[in-house]
Amino acid sequence: MNFSTFKVPGPMRLGATAGQGDVASLLAQVDVSSNGGVVIFDFDAVEVANASYLRATVLWLLHAGTLFVDLEEGRVRAAPAGLAPLNVIPMVANIRGEVMDDLTTLLNSEGLPLLLVQGNERRTARCLGRLDPALRETLAALTTLGSATATMLCEQFPQRPPIRPSAWSNRLSDLHRLRLVTRTREGRQWRYASPVEEVQVG
Repeated sequence: MNFSTFKVPGPMRLGATAGQGDVASLLAQVDVSSNGGVVIFDFDAVEVANASYLRATVLWLLHAGTLFVDLEEGRVRAAPAGLAPLNVIPMVANIRGEVMDDLTTLLNSEGLPLLLVQGNERRTARCLGRLDPALRETLAALTTLGSATATMLCEQFPQRPPIRPSAWSNRLSDLHRLRLVTRTREGRQWRYASPVEEVQVG
């Protein structure tokens, strides 16, 4: 998984047009191939960004990533107008103040999670927005192991009542669709991995 950082120009980013322009610049700089990649929106230089801008950038990439998975798995047959499928996991960094408040409000209103990476080494992240308790538990378990199959999670994290491998598999698939984890084929199973070493959830 490739990591790329897009430094959002500052100090003000307002409106959908500015957002679309920044996404075009990002895609010109970053190779988002079928192999996938993590794109970090670095808001360090930004003092003001409104909801229209955030919707046209961070949320647009979240939806583009979800669309890629939906097309890959046959949930949909075509991309809606204005949205392109991209195998990308968007994250944000150095976002604060009212910009953070606006982003959190947008994520909550759409029922979406997003990782906020922390620190210069960006090995840890905090999960913003909404995430079902079962998925929070699964994300925490996966991050503990770094990477795992559903069978491995079933063995390493026994539950009462027990959670079958198929249920772990469904949870992991949901995390992948929400763009919180990566996956690669391993035999007849998928191996999922956290893109960071530690995730704060809940």
